[in-house]
Amino acid sequence: MSVELVVSTSRHPTPPVRRLARELSCALWSAKRINRGGSSFQELALLSKGLGARRLVLVDRGLHGNPGKLLFYDLSQDEPVLLLVLWLRGVIFPEKLRSIRRPANPLLVASIGGYLDFAEELAIALNYPYLGGVDPGIADFDNRRILLVEPSEKKSFAYVLKFQEGSRDLGLKILVKKFATRLASFTS
Repeated sequence: MSVELVVSTSRHPTPPVRRLARELSCALWSAKRINRGGSSFQELALLSKGLGARRLVLVDRGLHGNPGKLLFYDLSQDEPVLLLVLWLRGVIFPEKLRSIRRPANPLLVASIGGYLDFAEELAIALNYPYLGGVDPGIADFDNRRILLVEPSEKKSFAYVLKFQEGSRDLGLKILVKKFATRLASFTS
């Protein structure tokens, strides 16, 4: 299997940061997790390019050692380009450790309730197709894995990222507080 995406952690990861990196590498199509160790960011980017990856996702620590940020880099240029930063409010892990299996087909990104700029930016950052707004109860995705972006009514976070396969929820949910692209920053 060719590697399109590499998932790694910040320099000094904690167990929750490592777990999110592991779960993300299994939930995303054509992703490989790399232990960073003492590698610098430049060494990590070179290693990722050597594997043929076009994108690099870094899971960074936040308060009290929990996952605090996801950073998405484009590796197709000479120098890595930061495409998107997600500040996290929290992560809900699946009940069973390592219960998410790697998808057989490329992942699709969709938003619940209509078109969302954030969902399209996330699809670009992951290099996956964006379907637009869908109704998860009606849409049939032929058992393909979907990354659903759901806007939140709560003040503590703006979006929920959910992974589904067909109509089955995979259990991994990422609560996004705010995000920033190369062009602008947005909060809840």
